[in-house]
Amino acid sequence: MRSVTKSRNGCARCKRQKVRCDQTKPSCGRCLRAGVQCPGYTQQLKWSTKYEKLVDQGALGGSMAPETPRAESLFPGLSMEAFLSMEIPDFDPMSPFNPTNAGLEAIPSPVVEPCAEGVAPLDALIVDSVQNAQTEQQLISAAGASGVSRSYTPTPQICRSLIDTPTVLTEFYFKEAASLYSVYDSSMNPFRSTVSQLWKSSRLLHCTLQSMSAACLLDNFPHLAPIGNQLRNEAISILQEQQTHDHASLLALLMLGGSSSWHDTQQTGSKWFNVARRRLDHMVDTAQLHKDSNNYHFFEEALIYWELLLVYVADDVVRSSDDKDVTNQSVYFPARQIPHPWTGIARDTQIIVQEVGRLIRRSRILARSSHFTTQAQIKDLQQSLSTAKRLEAKLLTFVYPDEQDVVSPGDRVTPVSHLLTLAEVYRRAGLAQLYRVFPDLLDSRLRMEEDAATVYSQVTETLPEDHDTQSRDDRVRRNEWLTSYVLEAFRMLETISIESGTRDFQPFLLVALCSELRMPKPVSKSEAYFASPTTATISNLSIPDLDDEVDPPFDCYSDQPPDIFGPPTLSGNPELSLHSIDIIRTRQFVLDRLASFCRVLPPKPIRVCLDIVTASWARMDECLTLKTAQEDVYWMDVMMDNGWETCLA
Repeated sequence: MRSVTKSRNGCARCKRQKVRCDQTKPSCGRCLRAGVQCPGYTQQLKWSTKYEKLVDQGALGGSMAPETPRAESLFPGLSMEAFLSMEIPDFDPMSPFNPTNAGLEAIPSPVVEPCAEGVAPLDALIVDSVQNAQTEQQLISAAGASGVSRSYTPTPQICRSLIDTPTVLTEFYFKEAASLYSVYDSSMNPFRSTVSQLWKSSRLLHCTLQSMSAACLLDNFPHLAPIGNQLRNEAISILQEQQTHDHASLLALLMLGGSSSWHDTQQTGSKWFNVARRRLDHMVDTAQLHKDSNNYHFFEEALIYWELLLVYVADDVVRSSDDKDVTNQSVYFPARQIPHPWTGIARDTQIIVQEVGRLIRRSRILARSSHFTTQAQIKDLQQSLSTAKRLEAKLLTFVYPDEQDVVSPGDRVTPVSHLLTLAEVYRRAGLAQLYRVFPDLLDSRLRMEEDAATVYSQVTETLPEDHDTQSRDDRVRRNEWLTSYVLEAFRMLETISIESGTRDFQPFLLVALCSELRMPKPVSKSEAYFASPTTATISNLSIPDLDDEVDPPFDCYSDQPPDIFGPPTLSGNPELSLHSIDIIRTRQFVLDRLASFCRVLPPKPIRVCLDIVTASWARMDECLTLKTAQEDVYWMDVMMDNGWETCLA
């Protein structure tokens, strides 16, 4: 047999012809002589399953190392650059992809501490493609051998970093809660923009924003109540242990204290306001903040609005260390200005309304506690009346800028016109409080308006000389004027859409003005019929037979819970007039708006607002039919009688 040297490493052409190859590089001699291109000496490998041992599918779930998911599979449609730059992941636990536990802790998560020990870095998500291909081939082979579809059995549990409560609460804060905490929502909203930059490095901010989200979701997820309280308590512990004060902790104080009533309506948050006030003053004294800086103005104006809400419901609110007499400050003149997230453009107005709140709460407490009159009380009342006159004069002289003089906040649903309207309603609310608690102020104003031929001039010309009768008529005149004045304020609020960013800043106004929506005194059937030709005509249309019972005026609300959707039924027949219709519809507007706020705002304080409103109207309507009852019902008295003091926002 002829001895032939085999060329196992020859070129592909020589192997195909089964001839010896001299293996000359780069081309062998046979290919050169034949004038063809030599294919080279690269070996071609085939994957053979001849000796492959299939792995049992049931053993795959427990013994085989689970596949580390790729970043692209968790975020379909995103480039790796976009994935690495993400701040808050957008997880979809309902997607068909069902990852295993391995390596998922490396995904960015709102949780400050890692999910588990030994967490792999983010680079661990980028797995070698060859290993992935081999693992996938094993799964396909196993599925084909068993005759079942390709799936993971049993279904592995999703890592908690994808579906845990902290992640959901954090995402909800930036999606919904942050917009509720400012009169506008845009890049100018620091409760979104600044918090998004700080929360990852501040456990205090992280716990605070999660607790706020939990409070917003209590109606739909009641089980979040203990979670929200636990997060809030953790934030309080961190706050109390802090040795140094910085901007992040001061911002967290605004969020933590301002949302106190979201968790517990018995907590007004005045304690945390006092802490924030002291810390701000300390930062100024230690030169951490300068009074001409933007940060100082932001915190100072935030405390102005917070103090406004508190002085109407609490007595332990600390004043600013700056001894500023707002009644002697210059009036506000139009100027180009940037709206504040809390005060909007009503800073100066809210300072005065804040002082009004301190004054009237002190006056109402004194009136409720004093059984006998002393010289000291008389002196205090005179001083209070003098202060009220100065505050009234201040509110009457306010001038607001034109719309073009205010920088737009960049919020599509909150134009500058909403901020201007809100500022004007705050001014009217402050005046309404003064005129109710200090009626002499309104009497003086009405006497001044009599010379201008107002609607009340005819009444004053025919006033009898009897002192009791005149006093009673003065009260009626004041009530009618206040009701008309407040109706105009509510018409302004009606122009602001329910989607406006100012919605969380309206409940206080709705409550503060509600006790001026007095129904006209009920009249008997005969009085209603013979009062005037117009009244008689309307009565004939609506009451064909005077012997028949007349439907109660609020029968249209009978199908709804009376504590939310309608005031209690009057025992008498209200005067049928356009004025009474306007009052009824305005009452319904207040109830509808508060009921809507229950669905979009933290529900607990809004329900207290509803309680105050409906209880005030019930007492007012009852007084109309009881001659011995006091007709001057005031919402603050109703609130204090029932212990409903809470932050009304």
